[in-house]
Amino acid sequence: MPMTVPGGAGRDAVAVTVHDGRSSRDAELVDQRTGLGEVLTRFNAAVPYRIGDIVTLPDSSRWPVVTVADRMTLSGSWSQAVTIGDD
Repeated sequence: MPMTVPGGAGRDAVAVTVHDGRSSRDAELVDQRTGLGEVLTRFNAAVPYRIGDIVTLPDSSRWPVVTVADRMTLSGSWSQAVTIGDD
């Protein structure tokens, strides 16, 4: 599986928000409106994530991306909400 490295900067960076979709997640922290798990981390990436890519969390654990939602603003800023899941 490809691994995307955080660290993008400037207008071409993708603002990534990582949500917990693992089976061990705390159900109390799931947003009932969106169905997304708690936010685990946020960072800028040089390239966008795809399903199957690996995200490394701040605790150095590595998890596969299971969903990706792309968003672009009218000003051209690109962001992604990615959900990690179990291996």
